[in-house]
Amino acid sequence: MFETNLLFGIPIYKTKIDPSLYDKEKIVSIIKKNYSLGPRNKLDQRNTNVHMSFADESNSKFESIDYTKLKKVYDNVFNDFVKNLKLNYEGTINCVYDILNYTASNKDGYMNFHNHLPDDDFSCVHYLQLDKHQLGTKFKNTHNFSNYFKFIRPNMYKSMNNADKINSYAYGDYTLTVEEDDMIIFPSIAEHGINKLDKLSDKLRITIATNLRLI
Repeated sequence: MFETNLLFGIPIYKTKIDPSLYDKEKIVSIIKKNYSLGPRNKLDQRNTNVHMSFADESNSKFESIDYTKLKKVYDNVFNDFVKNLKLNYEGTINCVYDILNYTASNKDGYMNFHNHLPDDDFSCVHYLQLDKHQLGTKFKNTHNFSNYFKFIRPNMYKSMNNADKINSYAYGDYTLTVEEDDMIIFPSIAEHGINKLDKLSDKLRITIATNLRLI
């Protein structure tokens, strides 16, 4: 069952991943251990204080993660996802995916806006661990009017509920509300990033990023 949210005309699909269906505690434990060993980041130009495994899986300093059980869960989720798409396509649609990396962050960790073009159709974020003070993924409004709407129509802008996603069109960015074990899937064209947090949490913000392609 998927909940569909339209942000700036871009669909954001959200579902829940049952943690009992895979070895969640083991994966989280390894990521925590790796995080404790120090920085792990190959994308310094886009990230600050975000420990991530992207392009560094062969680094012997960090313990590798076996995603076998999790992939079996993803297989079912992504097959159901494809069936929910509004596609004008005759024949069989296959969805292939790659688990891109895990990320772990805490206070001061953030990720600048980016997309996953040109190689993929959809991107996916699975919130493996998240406390109530930590935020979901931030999406950028790429419509030009988002830069000046508040100046042209200030009264309207001030009266709008900025927590309601139906009003997301009026703001420069919008952060979707998510909980631990949620997964969101969105078109790879969507500019997205991670908000910086000023408060230190007892829990690491841990996510797993995946890219999907339809063939």
